[in-house]
Amino acid sequence: MKGKTMAGTPPPTPLSPPSASPSPPILTATSIAGLFATFAAGAGAAVAALRLYSPFPRGKQSRPESSPPFFASDVCPLPSVAHQFYQREQWKYIQLSRGRVRYCFRGPLAEARTTSDTDVSDSFEASPELVEDFDRVTSNDSSICIVPPPSASASASAASVATSASPSSTHSKSTRVVVLVHGFSIAMDIWKQQADYLVSHGYSVLTFDNYGRGWSDAPDTRYDEELFVGQLSELLFALQIRTPIDLIGVSMGGVIVAAFAARFPQHVARLGLVCPAGLPIVAPPTFSPLVNAPIIGPLFFRHAIKSLQARGAAAQWECMTSQEYEAWRLYAQQNIQTHPGFVRSLWRTVTQFNMTNQQETFMALAEQEHLKTIIIWGEQDGLTPYVNAAWLRRLIPNSRLVSIADARHNLLIERGQAIAQVMEAWLSDDKAELPKRIVDRKEASQRQI
Repeated sequence: MKGKTMAGTPPPTPLSPPSASPSPPILTATSIAGLFATFAAGAGAAVAALRLYSPFPRGKQSRPESSPPFFASDVCPLPSVAHQFYQREQWKYIQLSRGRVRYCFRGPLAEARTTSDTDVSDSFEASPELVEDFDRVTSNDSSICIVPPPSASASASAASVATSASPSSTHSKSTRVVVLVHGFSIAMDIWKQQADYLVSHGYSVLTFDNYGRGWSDAPDTRYDEELFVGQLSELLFALQIRTPIDLIGVSMGGVIVAAFAARFPQHVARLGLVCPAGLPIVAPPTFSPLVNAPIIGPLFFRHAIKSLQARGAAAQWECMTSQEYEAWRLYAQQNIQTHPGFVRSLWRTVTQFNMTNQQETFMALAEQEHLKTIIIWGEQDGLTPYVNAAWLRRLIPNSRLVSIADARHNLLIERGQAIAQVMEAWLSDDKAELPKRIVDRKEASQRQI
């Protein structure tokens, strides 16, 4: 019925008049600035939190001394190439300011030193003064030289070298030291064949692991040229090597020895550059822009290092079915597994070491008229392209170039004996007739798996 409601149904609520809608907030400059400040603070806190997380261990990292040499372990059952790796009784450790360093010093001077009471190679501890000097060197102060001043006789020798006299006329083989510096990832073992050959011909030879490689410690610091030049100068100081040295580097080691010679020319008589970095390179996968990305870069590098090394092998090896290749592949895996600071060192070197723009360093070498320089390069190098050899010759006009036909970046391993013979001929007489181009059979291809 009209005016009545159904039983149990409450009467409808009277409609209230519509209320006015609230006015929108007025954005003032102060409120906008507050919003931005809040957002920035939150983003900064998030980035800081992410940076606190690192995929790599912090602090100085050491490879356990109990970690066996490559062929003393069960990693690689390839005894036919065991001569390419150092055995445990062949190396020593020395404590420098940034950490412990593995080295091998052999030859007449080393043998004489083992019978001398003045050998400090096993007991050297960096003094606070030395650490301070080292820090100053790594702060780009080129006026500081922590290599000790040469003795009077050494100064006379250096003077004769500076007047373009042949070092071979000043020092006999028995009093000269050849220092071999390795490159980016493979430790001092890469020089084993050449070191053996030179020692057998009467030279004293020093090889060592750069920081973060092989059995040397990995300090928690920047991995740039300054670190490795400082390490080399400090090592020579600790081992009391005071006469001008014959200094040879391969790949990244070429940049290290060039920078050392440019900074301390009075301490270098001869300089060897084997397919050096420092000029434009063919970037391997490990140099991907992703590696340099903040936060995700080290994560990517750590988890992809094994596959990246495999993908980059084609640029460095002539024969990827040889026993040499298989042995060195397993050697790299052993380093990754047993050295807690190895991968971190590689990543920091990729992101902090100037691999491609060292023209000024090489040009500085041309100003050292006394410096005898040789360049050795593989014509099929897929990492440091052979075209760079001509460029480097123009930067160092007084250098000599020896090309290795068909050789790639790891020519020290695959063409070990050929390289050793060239080095010995050049070291014995810097004016000796050297072949401009070496064509030999691929040593590695004769040793298939």
